[in-house]
Amino acid sequence: MYIYTLYFSGTKDALTQNPDGFLYDNLVTIGIYFNDDRMAFKQMEFNTTENLAEADAVVGGSTLDEESLAAVQAGTPYVAADDSVD
Repeated sequence: MYIYTLYFSGTKDALTQNPDGFLYDNLVTIGIYFNDDRMAFKQMEFNTTENLAEADAVVGGSTLDEESLAAVQAGTPYVAADDSVD
């Protein structure tokens, strides 16, 4: 069985070192939703990547970052994830 590898829009910003020296502090301060999506898909046993070029699809719950948008416009599948979808 093939396990899809997902890239979460905002990963690059979320993994940027905090100017005060705290590593990955932005995973918390960028927003809880980034982590909620990331953890939910990991628990469903999807692979995740920090490298967009390795991804089978882009996942995002808000406006895509520039790099993710370019990949989606070039044909990479996009999964919209939001807690308010009816």
